[in-house]
Amino acid sequence: SRLEALRAIYCRGVGDDGLSHLSPLRALTALDLSVCSRITDAGLKHFVDMPRLRELKLSSCNRVSTLVYVSLMMSLTRLHLNFCANVTDEAFARMAKLGALRELHFTEGFRRSRSLNCVVCIASLRGLTVLDLSRCVTIVDSDLDQLSHLNSLTELSLLGCNRIIGQGFSNFGCNMRALSTLQLSDCECIS
Repeated sequence: SRLEALRAIYCRGVGDDGLSHLSPLRALTALDLSVCSRITDAGLKHFVDMPRLRELKLSSCNRVSTLVYVSLMMSLTRLHLNFCANVTDEAFARMAKLGALRELHFTEGFRRSRSLNCVVCIASLRGLTVLDLSRCVTIVDSDLDQLSHLNSLTELSLLGCNRIIGQGFSNFGCNMRALSTLQLSDCECIS
């Protein structure tokens, strides 16, 4: 098949078994399975051997948690995990292997308790150019120091990260020279 992009948004009946039928689509470069609420980590194994897959959108796929197979998709450059409330600390450690990743979208992530390790793992993705952590309500100023090491970042969204008070921005000017867009709207505690 020559199919390069597949968007199956809101296909709530699609589960892990259905994903097996997509594995022959080896020309896929973009796959959007957002709000396919029956998909789990196990179903994502069908995409590991897709060498051209660059973009994977799993927004609101709340049964995805460990990213065990996503972490093996070395060609990914864009990953959307917005509203994936169950992504674990261990998943972030696995994600640190994705050296080709350029965009990470994780709006309303970190809802569960998490360690600083998650932010450290994100900060190890030195090639990131776009990072969206909007409404990740557990992000604090000390996390910003870790993120300031992402010197390729051009866009950073911290919209609605209400625990940030502003002290963590001191290293941004020195380290983040490529940063052209910083979204801080609805960060009520910044003074």
